[in-house]
Amino acid sequence: MKKILSFIVLLAGVAGFTSCSEDSTSNPYAHESSIKIIKADDLSFTSGGGAGNIVFQANGDVTVSSSKDWATAIVDADTVKISVSDNVDKSDRTALITISCGEDKVYYNVLQLGFVFRSAAPASVGINTNNPKQVRYHVGHSSDITASTDVDWITTDFRNDSIVIEVTKNDTKHIRQGMVYMESATFKDSIVVRQGLSSYISNKYYLLVGENAFYDPTDPNDEKYSVVLAHLTGTGTKTKLEFPDFGWTAAGAELVGSDLSLSVQLGQIGTYSSYTVGLCGWDIDKEVLTWDSEQKLSFPMGYMEYEDGTSGNFGRLTDKGAWSGGKFNGLSITAFTATTLSEETYAGNLMILIDPWLEECEEPAAGSRVAFEQAKRNIQARLRLRR
Repeated sequence: MKKILSFIVLLAGVAGFTSCSEDSTSNPYAHESSIKIIKADDLSFTSGGGAGNIVFQANGDVTVSSSKDWATAIVDADTVKISVSDNVDKSDRTALITISCGEDKVYYNVLQLGFVFRSAAPASVGINTNNPKQVRYHVGHSSDITASTDVDWITTDFRNDSIVIEVTKNDTKHIRQGMVYMESATFKDSIVVRQGLSSYISNKYYLLVGENAFYDPTDPNDEKYSVVLAHLTGTGTKTKLEFPDFGWTAAGAELVGSDLSLSVQLGQIGTYSSYTVGLCGWDIDKEVLTWDSEQKLSFPMGYMEYEDGTSGNFGRLTDKGAWSGGKFNGLSITAFTATTLSEETYAGNLMILIDPWLEECEEPAAGSRVAFEQAKRNIQARLRLRR
């Protein structure tokens, strides 16, 4: 996915002429300006700056001024020489050049484009191997770019108009995560880099956790966060995401190697009493939801170490901008009165999880009810400490 940090619109320069001098005749339009422009360069510049000239003839001394300090102008014999510095801002900008001879003036607009920064790199990169590897992505730019990282197992550089990312061998036996940064002047962009094997994610139990939309702070027995046990099995397109306490299975799930994420298809997942149960995506802010089976929830998976000494895989729901009706920042387990999910069959939400995540459940017998209840108690206690 290309990320475009600035959109450029090319503008054209304009010139104007005015006169403030007295006429020697009674006709005010008979005055002839003491400045005549012989030739003028195009004064539209890219963000990298440049220079331009205006050649003139004048009956007297000529002075020049600029309304902005980034566009300087001097008079050299019969030429106004204009110099434009780098524009490190993404916005276009304009300066007014005024050429004066006595009371006669000529005006020129200097127009400069904003900074351009286009990267072919995705927001997150998955390196689905433990072996050393190099990846690179083209970056279009109009100023010098520097690259850096926050971990020692990534080496990064910017060369030949590309961001180059190299990773060392991964001996951690889990997915590891680091950041790569690209900077130019006041602009900064980042790429999440994950390295590891999809097998590190699969065949494990997880806790699907999210803020409880129905939380009642006046109820001492109510919890701010809802927790559901999930079981992830298989690899690639054969991945299954199951909810063993209810016998539900997501209609489609996939471990995506390009960013080491779990992709979960919306739609029917099972039944509850006489209802069909659907997995739905939410835009909590707009209060709209969708059960469209063409839509998918994405959980980029990393590894987390907690202050209480536990650790394991962790993936928070991340919106990828594929849903035109909103932004995915929540999900719900929803009841429908028929197997066809629609507005007519919608019966209500059994559970709504705000800003949900998947957190690995480490208990050795994680599939048992006792282990699950203990895991729920552990995570609720940890979440209370986080608050």
